[in-house]
Amino acid sequence: LWVGGHIVAKSLSDLGFTPLYDVSHWILESLASLGPVVAWFGDTIYSAILGLVLGLILVAVMFGVNKVRHRTVVPAPAVESPVKER
Repeated sequence: LWVGGHIVAKSLSDLGFTPLYDVSHWILESLASLGPVVAWFGDTIYSAILGLVLGLILVAVMFGVNKVRHRTVVPAPAVESPVKER
């Protein structure tokens, strides 16, 4: 889970959208004084949360697309004409 979040953040950074990856660097720099293991856990927890949120968004989109694609059309009930035939 955290690997996916980190890959997405890094890939978006390579494409020019850096805020997600900047947060990762900020966490690493902020926790570096507590040791490398703590810094790694902080970055890993952030990446896991990012991966989870992005995954949930993707699942919601896929369910919405699937719902639209497989929507059943219910025909309208037949209504009798008020004009009687002769």
